[in-house]
Amino acid sequence: MAQIRAAGGALAENGLHDPLLTDIAAQLEDVGRGAEARANADDRYLLGFARLAGPDRHFVTVYLVQAVRDAAVANARGIVLVGAFVALFGVALLVAILRSQVGRPLRVLIGATEGMEAGQFDVRVPVSGTSWPAWRRASTAWWRASTCATASSRKWRGTTP
Repeated sequence: MAQIRAAGGALAENGLHDPLLTDIAAQLEDVGRGAEARANADDRYLLGFARLAGPDRHFVTVYLVQAVRDAAVANARGIVLVGAFVALFGVALLVAILRSQVGRPLRVLIGATEGMEAGQFDVRVPVSGTSWPAWRRASTAWWRASTCATASSRKWRGTTP
């Protein structure tokens, strides 16, 4: 800082004998019209170059490569955590949907089938409570089959309704 103040505005990079400034000055020769990011000679710093309006005017930013890596790793961890949370939420939602749309109607159908097996031929499976068309069809088919089984059982036993 003292050297910069002592120069009084007439700062020449070669007068400071700073290897980083010498590297920046060398890389400025190759900077195009747009913004660019490059590593310095010893790969410790990431240099951002932008050309400003006017003759030989540039804006240079200097970042420690390790700081950039640390920030990238922190961002990647955040993205992975959000992705894991979204995946976990999706699996939980899928389980809830499968339980309500498949598991519950299947348990009702199995219970009614076991009831018929035990001799309770007047067991019915509700058709109106399911929203999935395949379960409505299965419930309706089971209801028709149980009605036929009930009628057949009554004929065989010699009873009438």
